[in-house]
Amino acid sequence: MRHVSLKRAAAIALSAGLLTFLAPSMAQAAVPECTDSMSVRTSQGGIATVPSRNGSLNCYLQQRSPVVQNQATFAVQAALGQCTTGPAVSKDGYWGAETTAALKAFQRSKGLTVDGVYGAATRAALSWPTGIYSADPACQRL
Repeated sequence: MRHVSLKRAAAIALSAGLLTFLAPSMAQAAVPECTDSMSVRTSQGGIATVPSRNGSLNCYLQQRSPVVQNQATFAVQAALGQCTTGPAVSKDGYWGAETTAALKAFQRSKGLTVDGVYGAATRAALSWPTGIYSADPACQRL
């Protein structure tokens, strides 16, 4: 009798189109969740605070349970609240329904996949505040 690992079985089922509902979490398994934020230079020369994990921008964020507060979420909320025209979002560092709704509205407005997950495509499309503590920050792309 041949044994197939659960990961291999899921990959086979995904390729056959049988488990499409698992695709996002399977894809994210290779990319870590954002837990921190870091300052990076924008394409226009400003300094923006963006989500990161261990010094890398290659990470994702999404609503999960239990809701956890972190700097990465605060950075996304700042960008959504100050640099987009979508729904209002609190800058509290907690990724909840309000943040998910604002991110989905932004994704929809940019023609991105509307999944409520912050990842590489959303990061590239967002403008980031270059002075999150000032009253009127400039919003710049990375």
